[in-house]
Amino acid sequence: MIGGLNLKLIIAEKREVAESIANTLSSRPVAKNGYFECQDISANVTYALGHLLRLKEPEAFSPDYKKWALDHLPLSWPVEMEPNPNTRKQLRIVLGLIKKASSLVCATDTDAAGQCIFDAIIEYSGSKLPTQRALINDNNLIAKSFENLQPNVNFRGLYLEELGRQISDMRFGINLTRLITCQAQAQNYQTKQPFVVGRVKSVILGLVVRRQRQRETHQEHFYYQVGCESVVGNAQLSLKYQPSDTDPVDDKGRLAELSFAQSIANRINGQQLRIEDNKETTTTTSGPLPFDLLSLQVEANRVIGGICSDPEKVLEITQTLRDKYRAITYNRSDCRYLNDESFADAPGLIQTIKQIPELEPLASITQPSIKSRAFNSSRVTAHTGIIPTGNISGVDEMTDEEFDVYSLIVRNYLLQFLPKKEELVNVIHATVDGLAFTAKYRTLIHHGWEIAFMRDESFSDDEDEANDDLVPQTNLSMVTPGLIGTATGTLKTEKTRPLQSYTMRTLLRDLMHTAKYVDDPKIKAMLLSKDEGKQDTGGIGTAATRTGILKELFERGQLVEDKKNIIPTEAGYLLYDLLPDAITSPTTTAIWSHKQSQIRNGNMSVPQFVEQVQELITRNVVSVKQNGLDIPHHQTVEQKTEQCPKCSGSASMVNGKFGQFFSCKNCNSNFSALNGKIFYKPCPECSSQLKVINGNKGEFIGCSGYDKGCRYTEQI
Repeated sequence: MIGGLNLKLIIAEKREVAESIANTLSSRPVAKNGYFECQDISANVTYALGHLLRLKEPEAFSPDYKKWALDHLPLSWPVEMEPNPNTRKQLRIVLGLIKKASSLVCATDTDAAGQCIFDAIIEYSGSKLPTQRALINDNNLIAKSFENLQPNVNFRGLYLEELGRQISDMRFGINLTRLITCQAQAQNYQTKQPFVVGRVKSVILGLVVRRQRQRETHQEHFYYQVGCESVVGNAQLSLKYQPSDTDPVDDKGRLAELSFAQSIANRINGQQLRIEDNKETTTTTSGPLPFDLLSLQVEANRVIGGICSDPEKVLEITQTLRDKYRAITYNRSDCRYLNDESFADAPGLIQTIKQIPELEPLASITQPSIKSRAFNSSRVTAHTGIIPTGNISGVDEMTDEEFDVYSLIVRNYLLQFLPKKEELVNVIHATVDGLAFTAKYRTLIHHGWEIAFMRDESFSDDEDEANDDLVPQTNLSMVTPGLIGTATGTLKTEKTRPLQSYTMRTLLRDLMHTAKYVDDPKIKAMLLSKDEGKQDTGGIGTAATRTGILKELFERGQLVEDKKNIIPTEAGYLLYDLLPDAITSPTTTAIWSHKQSQIRNGNMSVPQFVEQVQELITRNVVSVKQNGLDIPHHQTVEQKTEQCPKCSGSASMVNGKFGQFFSCKNCNSNFSALNGKIFYKPCPECSSQLKVINGNKGEFIGCSGYDKGCRYTEQI
């Protein structure tokens, strides 16, 4: 390990980034245990392996809090960090390097989470060394980032924002999980599973439950579309009636009375149609951007299917593509844009892709001189969009699923170098007997990038075009104002349909756009401002957390997949009903995001925010303790009691996190349950109380004095 008065320590977030920094800045870096030594530039480059530190949980301050009890709630405890057990060794290495350094450089991810990873380490170490910040969101631009180092203190707001989020989410989750679970047990809810409550998890559950209940309560009704067919200037037109303000319509502006609709169709039949206006415009449509993780998971579900319908599997595959094959850039990105500088790499990267036979046809029709909207450094966040790296040495070793996902990533990158789709749009307005009719037509001029989807029947780049008529050959320019035709009235009866149940694909898409389900304009604005400059529009969760949260909802039996439809279980419905609307809707996320932005900007302190979160928790605890939970009777069991062997009081059976047990409130003692009865017996070796233990191979009797060294066991 090198040392000296001018030794700089650079701390990255991931080993891969640290290695790239060392190879870029140093001509002869040497890999050491947990860092890279760069003697020629008097620097060491180390990495954090993600979060080296974590917040302490309440039981770290009081052993009593290991036990879940209503009497403990609401819980409040000091804010302190402790080493993450999984990365303790790397933390020791980083702390040792800090002691030998004379200055520090933060090179973690440029978002709030990345800033928190670095600043938490520095605060934990107690270091007062001068510290600068390197803003790296593209490993190809490391040198440029180090030419423009900034004072790390300028980014303290990001650290405090993330710290506030971590504290609030932990306190919210621990308190609400214990509150709902313990109260349900007190009301004899018949399950061993705890009710795990989380801010984002509850919103996702809420989306699915509300969607399913809308389907269950949907009342169908009919509505009616009046059309007008006419030949005008050699063009066959199909126009739609535009209801007036006095017409009988439903809440979506559609004709709701059959007799009225029939009268309109009869009224125009055989009457003169007159063209009032024909607005003709040429429109261009840009192709899809490079993927972020969530949009890749959605597309893999649509195009590949099979095991790639599972977002967890797609995440796993992208991790393999990145770590094993080094074939793609950072895979957990929440950004779909690229740095302007990376445009210069396109010709060489496309030439490399042409060497892959399956991808050569699309690569060969690209035009590397085209610079799409994806190349926009101002839209890049902590990472760029997911694109190929140009390392194709492992392509032949990829499994079918790995190559399919890789091909999607390459496809969206190549789309950036194809022309825009071009169409001629005609919006025609006409009148018949004083009634207004409209038609909108699209005439394809040039496929552009859409040629890549010619055989993809399920692809649609614009859902808003679903009601437009596509006329590939008809010249509508000749349909000019004043032209006359004869109207033929048509009537079509339609039936309202409920929203479809979520599939994995549609649920993932909605996680990016949850603001559309918020009616309160103020709350909606908070959600939208959170995602300003991103592809998400009022989304919840992050690229790094959504997949794991969804997986937990399935594993805990709150959601199930039935013939590709995602529906709530009885337990999922119940948990939704037990939580306040503000928690199962995006409202709490919106309010907290707004306050976290105030922390970032210096208009609120972390303690102030935590205090407000604690007040919310306290209100929920008081409400549940006073009013109980509205659990349906059929989901509870009659509480069983037995005489307490210690005080002769009444001990009640409780459904605990690890199974059933008996609890006596009179002497505050707990006893194992065996065959539905109290099990109370002293250990023959140490006199401690024996208990029933549920082991990997089934239940057995063990000693409660195990922590003190007693290993006595017996079979049941």
